[in-house]
Amino acid sequence: MKQTRRFTPLAWITATALSTILLTADVTLGQNAPDRDPGERTTDQNRGQRGDRPQRGDNARGQRGQRGDAREDRGGERRGGGGFGRGSGGPGNPMGMIARSMFRPLFMTRDLPIMVDMLDLDDGQGEIVTVVLADYDAAFQLAAEETRDAVGALNETLRSNPETQERMEEMRGRMETIRSEMREARESMRGEGAEAMTDEARQQMRETFRGRMQEMHDSFRKEMEERMEQPETQTSFAQQRALYQQFDSLRRSMNAETEEAILTILAQEQVALWDKVIRRIRRERLLPEGRISGESFNVESLTLSAISDSNDEVRDAVTTIVNVWTIDLDDALLRRDAFDATTRVRAMELMTDRDSVALERLVLDRLKLQQAVRNVNDTAVESIASAMPDEAGSAFRQGAVQDGYGRWLRPARSVRAIEAALQLEDLEESLRTAIVELQGDCTAAMADENERVLAAVRQYEEPRELRFIRGMDGDWSGRDREDTPLDEATERRSEVDQEYIEALTDLLGEERAKALPGMRGGDRGNRTRQWGGGGEDREAMREQFMKRFDANGDGEISDEEREAIREAFRDNRGGNRDGNSDRGRRGGDRPQGGGNEPV
Repeated sequence: MKQTRRFTPLAWITATALSTILLTADVTLGQNAPDRDPGERTTDQNRGQRGDRPQRGDNARGQRGQRGDAREDRGGERRGGGGFGRGSGGPGNPMGMIARSMFRPLFMTRDLPIMVDMLDLDDGQGEIVTVVLADYDAAFQLAAEETRDAVGALNETLRSNPETQERMEEMRGRMETIRSEMREARESMRGEGAEAMTDEARQQMRETFRGRMQEMHDSFRKEMEERMEQPETQTSFAQQRALYQQFDSLRRSMNAETEEAILTILAQEQVALWDKVIRRIRRERLLPEGRISGESFNVESLTLSAISDSNDEVRDAVTTIVNVWTIDLDDALLRRDAFDATTRVRAMELMTDRDSVALERLVLDRLKLQQAVRNVNDTAVESIASAMPDEAGSAFRQGAVQDGYGRWLRPARSVRAIEAALQLEDLEESLRTAIVELQGDCTAAMADENERVLAAVRQYEEPRELRFIRGMDGDWSGRDREDTPLDEATERRSEVDQEYIEALTDLLGEERAKALPGMRGGDRGNRTRQWGGGGEDREAMREQFMKRFDANGDGEISDEEREAIREAFRDNRGGNRDGNSDRGRRGGDRPQGGGNEPV
């Protein structure tokens, strides 16, 4: 029979939450607790019903209904008129990141099945932990909601100033006027008179609207700076910082004391397992908060399915790697979380002062910790792939990279188009042979380009917050930004992709090629075509093709002639695989603003 320690009920949590908020906040707070957890959903599936007692040994985690679905941006990135709370701005606003991490609880009621399973809790212990988690859950929700409401009330007071409302309405009207004129201009460029409009006139129209939009941005920036300097604004922001700071202190106290309360009722052998349990819980809370590619990738979830059919030796090796990953990842996540806890108030002060230089430095310091989390994931993936048989390891690595970096590595248009071309029923055999050769070279070339993009993403990708911060001092569009190696890698990938699109078009002809998926219209320029002349006479194209590559004139393509086709494809790319192409930029696929959006 297991020995248990005496348990003290957690009524103090609710009492502490209410007294701390009510006694120190000079605001009227609501009394009803929200009906959902203030944290984000994790990546795990099969969660248990809230409050249901799981069956012993049951690893399934029940559905939590609708709770948690809409909380990712609560308190951080809702649109509004200023401040730190629900009106703290749009995408990339650093306050969104700060608020999300602050209002994320460490424990949730859905953690009960984890504890029951991993600690082998008996029925009595399970009932006590249920009460502990429910009390923590209710107190955390109440404190979080009241803090948000208090901050929202302060922001609403700022927004309700008649002079401010009048000036903001004027600016909104001017912005809507510009948008209406832009819509009319676009329609005129597409209408009957579009052909009569010169390229110079189109460019002039675009520049005019850019100038007006930039003027609006500058005007809005000036308005915000004036509002920030007003005494009532500074006082309000100071009060908001105090509210966040007191909640942050309360949150950390609640986390520590709840953990201690759970440890109190555990037997000695269960306490020895607690580190593994709390790492699992922290991983589920902190891992999904990644802001850069690969940072939120869950190595364990992909590994379980990848080794299901492996032998014992492979499973043991991979399990060891995963166990090391859980420890290394927990350390990296804790360091990132500790940085957030110590810099939240400082970030709020910098936002108030609009000190973009110091704020950017803070975000870059955090980026190093984010990269450390990602590096732990990447290292584990490579180690697991090496521990598996060659083919299985390659498939695992490919799946992991796609999962973690997929938004940068979408399937190339040329790959999709070539695959579709080989499905054409009326394809001549000699032409099919040429396309198969093109496919092999294209697959290898795009794999090389993807590796270059992947390396650039790992070194140069930046979180959206940096773009927001840099926009605080001027051009929000990012047009004045210099190209980064990540821009160059994604652009070169697009150029190589386009080379194979053009090669396939030359083989098939414009008419057949344009119907394939992945093919899109564009000016192919006046380049001298090397693949059958691009004419629409299919028989003439075939004759040209065979004349060029059927060296012995027997009407078939031999192995030696296939090698000549491969070499011709490679030569036609103009050295692109080595980055030496002198072709002009093609546009359309290039990421905009910050090198932080995928091709």
